[in-house]
Amino acid sequence: MAPPTPPTSRLIDSPGLCAAAHTAAASFLENATRITDLIFGSVCHRFPRLRFVSVERGAGWAPSVLDALYWQWQNGGVWREHPEYDLLISQYFGRQIYGCFWFERQGIRTALELFPDIQRYETDLQHPTCMPPGPQSRAALRPRDHTEWALADLPESTLRTVLPNNAAALCGLA
Repeated sequence: MAPPTPPTSRLIDSPGLCAAAHTAAASFLENATRITDLIFGSVCHRFPRLRFVSVERGAGWAPSVLDALYWQWQNGGVWREHPEYDLLISQYFGRQIYGCFWFERQGIRTALELFPDIQRYETDLQHPTCMPPGPQSRAALRPRDHTEWALADLPESTLRTVLPNNAAALCGLA
């Protein structure tokens, strides 16, 4: 007799919006894996002027992922095996990997405190994971309302950096 199907397998196999929401949420973790590959695979070290933009994957997860990467880097002896890596994990990340956020409320504040120069607020055309409320939204705020709420009490300099300046600099317009 086969073991029962785990609930997550049933979710993944289910059609429609539930599966789309699952895929969108899981892609945040997959994104962290790709960033880990860029840093641990020495891409950031070998190509210091190359920039990466993580789009539609949020940014609030970055501090906890970077903590894990730093721990593994130090605890696993990567620094000993690769003395040519002359920067810390957070320095490679802060130098080369831009993040974008839109719906986040809690984790983004820490990411903005640590890495204001590489975070950007994004809006998008309507699709299941975008900021503007769509036909399936229950409690979503309009982008302007969410931004005012999520970024309240941040210094004016951080707001200028995150809202217009980072995108302009990345695109060579600043």
